[in-house]
Amino acid sequence: MPAHPKLHAATGSKSVPVDAAALAHAAIATPGLDRHRIDERVLVDSRADLVRRRTMVINQFEAYTPTSGSTTHQATSPAGPA
Repeated sequence: MPAHPKLHAATGSKSVPVDAAALAHAAIATPGLDRHRIDERVLVDSRADLVRRRTMVINQFEAYTPTSGSTTHQATSPAGPA
């Protein structure tokens, strides 16, 4: 359940910024909440892994998706085909 259901009622959808703000306010207002440090290298490695996986999925999708009846991509110049 979202942190602020009334804020979501207008759109009927999830709002990540609203949830993030609600979480930040709750964290600031909670005395004695442990503060954790995140190792930046872990974030960089995770992002690199996600980029690799995303590229792999896009390539697989493109390999199985027909393009306008042609199986190859033909490069065209900005002025159009020669």
